[in-house]
Amino acid sequence: MEVSNVEETYGRELVDTLASLTGLPEPWVSQELVQLIEKSGKNEKEITLEQLRDAMLIYLETVQADLIQKKD
Repeated sequence: MEVSNVEETYGRELVDTLASLTGLPEPWVSQELVQLIEKSGKNEKEITLEQLRDAMLIYLETVQADLIQKKD
């Protein structure tokens, strides 16, 4: 699947597509994405790209806060 078609994809197909596009081990990336989705209260079978973006933003903000806290 081309990157341009990701906008039209949702659910588990979206998770699998994004995992394959990272170039990292797909099972690991898929598992991480599913965990992010679950923590955000969404369903991996119905998640949209926008919802996944929101979940990833929360994750990145959490990681950043943890790194800042460890630095201080």
